[in-house]
Parts: sequence; C-alpha cells; structure tokens
Amino acid sequence: MLFEEPLAFVKAFIDDINDSLKEINPNATLSMTQKKW
Repeated sequence: MLFEEPLAFVKAFIDDINDSLKEINPNATLSMTQKKW
C-alpha cells in the first residue's frame, strides 16, 4: 500500500526534527528529499 501523504505521526516527527535543527542553526533545515525519504 502506498500513501500520497505521510502518516500524521511521521509528519509530526519530521516537523519536530526540523524545528530542532532550526533552534540549533536557523539556516539548517531538512531538504524536501530528506523530508520525503
């Protein structure tokens, strides 16, 4: 089964990682490829 959108808990986890990266370095974020992979 393939999903067009990530599951809600996966998206929330990725968003939390991205927010943590921004706290450490405002210029550091996950790329679109990293978010989707």
